[in-house]
Amino acid sequence: GGQTWEPPQNAQPPATCGARAAAWGISFDDRGNGDVYVGTDCGLAVSQDHGLSWNHVDPVPNGTNDAVYAVAKHRILPLVVDVCGADGHHRGTWTDVGGTTQLVWSPTSNLPNGAECEPGAVHAIDVAPNLVSDDIYVAGADGTVYGSDDGGATWTNLNAPGTTNRINFVRSYLSPDVVPTEYDLYFGTGTGPGPGGATTPAAIVRQRCSVTVGKLACASGSWTQVAVGTHADTTDLAFDTLPSCPRY
Repeated sequence: GGQTWEPPQNAQPPATCGARAAAWGISFDDRGNGDVYVGTDCGLAVSQDHGLSWNHVDPVPNGTNDAVYAVAKHRILPLVVDVCGADGHHRGTWTDVGGTTQLVWSPTSNLPNGAECEPGAVHAIDVAPNLVSDDIYVAGADGTVYGSDDGGATWTNLNAPGTTNRINFVRSYLSPDVVPTEYDLYFGTGTGPGPGGATTPAAIVRQRCSVTVGKLACASGSWTQVAVGTHADTTDLAFDTLPSCPRY
């Protein structure tokens, strides 16, 4: 695979966005139904056939296509997609509108001033990785993490030891002990010392989150430094499935 390439149908964004629109974050529906979501300079690109054809939608339907840098497809809420861009967080829900299923967007959520997702922050939003929580997490441009357990209506500052020197990222994954009501949340500053050096700011920090009904699973300030080897300029994580261990 990958020896030859061709542009899929409708991959080009609307003409109002220009010819050099960039693609940023990507998310997949893990139910295997073919849904793919890509944040672009021209809103959210959506495919429902494994990427063969695309449709561009605007989370802020004000006549322009606003940039979407990060996108996260929910697991516990299979019809919900959360996105984050320079104007903050938006939530889309697949809804039947006059016999046609389409994404209907809620108004901009109440992220604190300065906590919007900075340009190019492709991993700046994530959702709980298990099937018992619909928590959302945003790596704000102000250098910390915000969490919401009510769809973005309210946000809690988790006081991660971040920095604004580089683009921050946030990732969640099932904890290695495979407890259904637990998961790990990782926050990366994109810069910082390697192991053995100073610990503030750390390149990546982590906390174990425990799901409680009616409460955000992750807590404010409960962070520990993660050793990432000799190179601290880490901008994303991948995970082994068994065990649930990150690869930096």
